[in-house]
Amino acid sequence: MRLSTSQLDKIKDVSISLAKSNARELNWRGFQLIMDVVLPIVKEEKLKIVIDLKTGERQIYSLVTVLLHSYLQGGFLSMVDYYTNKINSPMSKDAAIRTVADYVYNVFKYHLVKYLGLFDVFYRYRISVLQNKHIDDVPGLGLLLQKLEYNALGSKARRLSDFGVPFKVVKYYDDVNTQSKDFDEYEKYIDDSIQTLLD
Repeated sequence: MRLSTSQLDKIKDVSISLAKSNARELNWRGFQLIMDVVLPIVKEEKLKIVIDLKTGERQIYSLVTVLLHSYLQGGFLSMVDYYTNKINSPMSKDAAIRTVADYVYNVFKYHLVKYLGLFDVFYRYRISVLQNKHIDDVPGLGLLLQKLEYNALGSKARRLSDFGVPFKVVKYYDDVNTQSKDFDEYEKYIDDSIQTLLD
């Protein structure tokens, strides 16, 4: 309730950039504001560290903002590249993969999602009161939450993600522009097996 109109607008910009980019672009200023708001209530130590740790020359944005942006734009491997190409103390590929796996599967998909989900409810409620709208009519962080939780936005792809289908198969059913199924033998087997789930 203490957020100013301009701060609420910055948060709205996060929602707009996610919607325009199909959850591939993150508005850094708005997302950083969200991280600054939730930081005092974060209990999970790894998440607290990546929110608190500022990066870059000007030290404005949290490491979590930079990593999440990288993840949304290029996925898991994009984050691995971030760590292997760091100017200060680059990691080996193995160390980077372990670090990124921990961030993606423990911090992003488990802890960050919970805090963003909580923030999203409070934000949408506040806007619904200010604009006299139903809370369900207020756009929020839903696309980001879906992307983090399922790594997919479409209903078929989210369902397949719940079933533990390999990422490449989930991505195929989530991306309407994909023309061919460029799967290995295992992915082909899984794709054939899931056809009954898709009806």
